[in-house]
Amino acid sequence: MRTKSATTKELLDQAKDWGFVVGETPQGSLQIGCSASVLWRLEHRQLQNQWILVVRNVPQIRFSSTEAISFLARLDLVSGRLSQQSEKVA
Repeated sequence: MRTKSATTKELLDQAKDWGFVVGETPQGSLQIGCSASVLWRLEHRQLQNQWILVVRNVPQIRFSSTEAISFLARLDLVSGRLSQQSEKVA
């Protein structure tokens, strides 16, 4: 059974819902990250319709929009767990 592929718009909407920052690079590419101080971001490559994970300005992995949603979901889950743990400590 084949699953439906996510569109770029669906990915951007989901990223915003999870609290990620959605913007554009100076070159006009879409990007998703947590904040300007975080050392990673996802950049959209429109010609290939892929997302590239960039860490410390070095491209690492290519994702489809569906794979990028899974990646962000995992980060959202992990960050939620970390914030819950820090609330328990405080």
